Amino acid sequence: MKLKHLLSALLPVLCLLFSCSNARVSTSQANAEHIQKTGEIILDGYPLQYIRRGSGDPLLVVGSATYYSRAFSKKLEQEFEMIYVDSRHFVEDCPATEAYTLATFSEDVEQFRRQLGLKKISLIGHSIHAQIALDYAVRYPQHVSQLILIAGVPYLGDDLQTLKNELWEAGADDERKTRMKINSQIASTVLDTTPAPRHFAVSYHYNSPLYWADPGFDATPLLRDLKTCPAAFGQLVGALPGKQAMRDKLQEVKVPTLLVLGQLDFAIPHRAWEELITGNERIDYILMDEASHNPHTEPATAAVFDQHLMSWRVNSK
Repeated sequence: MKLKHLLSALLPVLCLLFSCSNARVSTSQANAEHIQKTGEIILDGYPLQYIRRGSGDPLLVVGSATYYSRAFSKKLEQEFEMIYVDSRHFVEDCPATEAYTLATFSEDVEQFRRQLGLKKISLIGHSIHAQIALDYAVRYPQHVSQLILIAGVPYLGDDLQTLKNELWEAGADDERKTRMKINSQIASTVLDTTPAPRHFAVSYHYNSPLYWADPGFDATPLLRDLKTCPAAFGQLVGALPGKQAMRDKLQEVKVPTLLVLGQLDFAIPHRAWEELITGNERIDYILMDEASHNPHTEPATAAVFDQHLMSWRVNSK
């Protein structure tokens, strides 16, 4: 453990010695037990941020360093080194986008792994970022010890939309449906005057009945200052595999994998995943009855999620 801390402390020096000029690192210490390291790496003109907290085995969370560093519990940061990294669609002033594929986003993860001096990582992907985490694990199994997919987007298309409609009609109570109707009316007006980089955050806020077990959950603190590059986000959405391709891809996974879904997730119906993983012995599946799209964040379910994750990590080694 001492050696690990020493290597972390030497990382900025090593970057200078080996010309890692595209990485910047800063360290802040709130107290003797909680050290946070922040920095950025430049990839294809994108300044991608990272935040490192805690110590222990590294758990790398792909997506937005800003958002996910607020979304996971302090408990996990006491047990592991939590590393939150940006994907390029979370850069406001992004360069002109090319034809990005999932491989593009996976290579960004690989550059973070290399430049942060990590060997093997446990990799966490939530929502659409589960697709990036899965793709990376398939491409680089030698660098992944465990894969955790939380409320992942399985695929897009008519089949998924049908399942969403069925779940909403059968599972959403009157309060949830009423709030969704009111929120949608407000959002249509607010978005007209919202800058494009903030559209995702504003839409997420007003779609709270889809994403949270408590339909009135206020995600404003999580979404504060969160901005996206709409063009790059569109490239990621367009790169998602179809239903059969996703089923085939899941069969390619060679590392222990945990899939966590919420019974009350109206954005990603659990049935969509259950159809894909039937017979796949590599994937361990947990359906949380009281959870929605953010079981790791919502106060009523976060502690249960943490326990599931920590128990699984021990048992799957």
